[in-house]
Parts: sequence; structure tokens; C-alpha cells
Amino acid sequence: MLETNESRYFLPDQEWLIPSSIGYREAMAGIVWVRLLTYFGEQHEVRGNFGHLRQYLIAVTSLDPYFYRAYTWGSVAAIYNGTVIDRPAVEFSIEMLQRGLRRFPNDGDLHYYLGFQYYFELHQLVEGAEREQVRQIGLDELCTAAILGGGPPYLPLLCSSIAERQGMDHIAEERLSQALLEAQDDWARTRIETRLEELMTPDAAYAIIRRIADFRLRWEREMPYAPIGLYVLTGTRPLVPQDNDVTLPLPMDEMLAAELEEVYLRLGDEDMESEEPEDDMPDLETDSGAPADEVSRPEGTGVPLSRTTTP
Repeated sequence: MLETNESRYFLPDQEWLIPSSIGYREAMAGIVWVRLLTYFGEQHEVRGNFGHLRQYLIAVTSLDPYFYRAYTWGSVAAIYNGTVIDRPAVEFSIEMLQRGLRRFPNDGDLHYYLGFQYYFELHQLVEGAEREQVRQIGLDELCTAAILGGGPPYLPLLCSSIAERQGMDHIAEERLSQALLEAQDDWARTRIETRLEELMTPDAAYAIIRRIADFRLRWEREMPYAPIGLYVLTGTRPLVPQDNDVTLPLPMDEMLAAELEEVYLRLGDEDMESEEPEDDMPDLETDSGAPADEVSRPEGTGVPLSRTTTP
């Protein structure tokens, strides 16, 4: 059986590692990361106690605070490593996720992992009023993850079911409405709409679904290149007047096409006004019967053809 000596994996604190990287902090973080994976594998093989796991993870994220994988992987490895799941392990997992959210505050998956640890792990290790507080924090994080598009597709339904069981129907309806606005696929939208119809009266559910559908249509028409959350903040585009005095918000390509069409029409009207009637045009055949291509034209523009033939 493989034997691992913990002393072989001694690692200095980040206070020493950062100066020793001589400016190449990301490169140093990568070296420590590879060493961490080797250490974790050997400890798992010999059923070790992972005594240096915390030190390695803190070192990696201190050297490179934007090492995203270290936060997600570290939060899982801190708990699900074959050892007993106790409160210090869960709290360290939560600490890693909170460190990650300070760098990636709008990451849905980090919020999902954090809510999972609070709601499904930590609440089993606390008692009394703290237990209810932990569950509420977990529910809030899970709902935030659902709004940001993190976690599995069924997460919005899970959040509404938890809120409904706790007697918070209004929160369940609010979270479902927000999730319906952010839903990325038809399957999730259909399930959320069905859940809304179960929680609310048919008229109220239809009104919410209709408003959200109309809003998504405006977003797809006006700003499909941006996240819908950004469109919620910016609102509709400025109104562009039309020929019939009806103003409608138009996408950029339609606005440009409308402007070009107006320019072409204006230029066409000017050309028609400057053009003389066909009956008043001089006869292009000369008195001597010379063809039109032999008729001389003085230099310059706007001068009519002369009746003088070329020699």
C-alpha cells in the first residue's frame, strides 16, 4: 500500500509564497495546484486525514484570487473526501465559496454550491434558532443561483417547493417569476409556468406569464446580444418616429434601414424635381440627320445639348 509522509508536502504560508513568486503569482499558483492534486490523490489512497488541504487551497487562492477552479473543487474536496463530514469541514467549504464570491459575485454555480452547503449540510450540524437561520440562508442562496442561471435546470422548482413548505407562498411566487424571466430553455419555462399555475389563481398566473413573455419578446427584438438582466436595467430603446406618426422601438438594424430608406427617398424626390419633362426634351437628331452621338455637349453640368453638329 502507498504510504504518504505528511512532511513531504509541507508548504510555507502565503506570506512567504507571494514574495518568492517574484511577480509570477499565477505561475506559482499553478505549481502549488498541481502539488495539491498529487497530495489529495495520495491521501485518498491511504485514507489520510488531509491535514494540509486547507493550507494548499488558501495558498492557491491567495496567489491567484481569480483561480476559479480552486474555489469550486476545493469546496467539494473539503467535505467529500472519504472522511467524516463534521462542522469544521463544512464551514471550511463555505469559507472557500465565500472567498470565491468576493471575486465572482454574480456566478450562479458558486451561489448554488454555497446554498447547498448551508441548506443540506450545515443545518444538520446545528440546533435551535441557528438551524432555522442556516436553512434560510441556504434557501436565499439557492434562489439567487436559480435567478443567475446556476445549478441544475430544476433548481427554480426546488426553491419554490421549499418556500411553499415553509408557508412562504408569496416568496415562492416571486422566485418563480424571476426564474421564468431568466429561464434559458423551453423545458424549464414550461415547468415553471405549470408550477405558477398551481400556486396562483389561473387569471393571476396567466397575467404574470403573459407579461414576462411580452418582455422577453421586446428583449429578443431590441437587445438579443445582451443578457436579459442587463435589458431589465437599461429598459427599452429610444422611440423612432415613423411616417404614420406611430412610434415603435426598433432594433439597431431596422433603425439603420429606416434611416437609409428615408435618405434614398429624399434623393429620389430631388432627382425627379430636377428632371425636365420628356416632351420638352430637345430632339437628339440634328437638322442634318446626324445621329445623337455626334451632337456636341459643352463642358460642364446642367447645360442642355446644343443643336450644332460636330464638323
